Amino acid sequence: TKTDLHYWVKSVEDLVDKFSKVAFNRQSRKIYTMQGTLRSKVTKRLRQSMIQRSDESPLYDTLEYLNTTTDENSTFKDEIIREDKLRRMLLDLWNSEEKYHSTLKVLSETFVPVMEKHKVDPHNVMVFAHIEQVKELHAFLIAELRSCVQNIQEDSSSNESKDGTFLYNTVSHVADIFSRYAPFFLIYVSVVKKLPASSAAVRRKMKQNQDFRVAMEIAEMDPRCDDLDFHSLVIKLVQRVPHYNLILRDFLKHVPNDAADAHENLVLAQAKLTEVIAKLDHNAQSGWKVRGI
Repeated sequence: TKTDLHYWVKSVEDLVDKFSKVAFNRQSRKIYTMQGTLRSKVTKRLRQSMIQRSDESPLYDTLEYLNTTTDENSTFKDEIIREDKLRRMLLDLWNSEEKYHSTLKVLSETFVPVMEKHKVDPHNVMVFAHIEQVKELHAFLIAELRSCVQNIQEDSSSNESKDGTFLYNTVSHVADIFSRYAPFFLIYVSVVKKLPASSAAVRRKMKQNQDFRVAMEIAEMDPRCDDLDFHSLVIKLVQRVPHYNLILRDFLKHVPNDAADAHENLVLAQAKLTEVIAKLDHNAQSGWKVRGI
């Protein structure tokens, strides 16, 4: 009946309203929990840093302290921001290297076998002959970066001193790693020289051989490709070493001059990578320039 229908509609509306309130309350509790966690982390960081007011009384309100405008407090906030930025940069570097190594693995394990099957490089003279060596090189690099940044966490670790010494030492170690690996990056000279002709050979083969084109398209469906085609993946080989130089330059912007070892090692590593990039530029063909890609 009409009355029953009205009652049924009202019951459904009440039920929807009830679940909406439950969902809203759950989300609110989640937000309050996140705010409390953030406040706890900030408070813990300030306590670890032994922050006190000018009258030597202990800090009693974290937000009040952070919102003060004295030069001393402003300097401390700048230091907090700088250290957090460096921490994120270190973790981003590690994650970026992991992702790049995944790209090398998909090139080696998925695309190269397709090319071998269709005899794209019968004389083994193209860039694909170097993929295994490059992959092995970056596997070692990842291992060193992992051991270097594994203690870097979003919250303060017990190893970190109050003036950021532990963090700056980590950055110095990363710079030293790139200084040692710079000569090995010269393997990319052969990659840069051969990549244009190799990519052109793949394009010609795809136009001439439908089976090869289909096989390549299937290979590009690998989740590790991140929706990129083969040519977009191989161009990362040319971009990688210049990317490291940009990372070191960003580190230099955020490392204070009084962190002498870190600053010196960053400058040295950047100089060595710049030499490698100059050689890559010199060997670039077909109008490709490493810095311009």
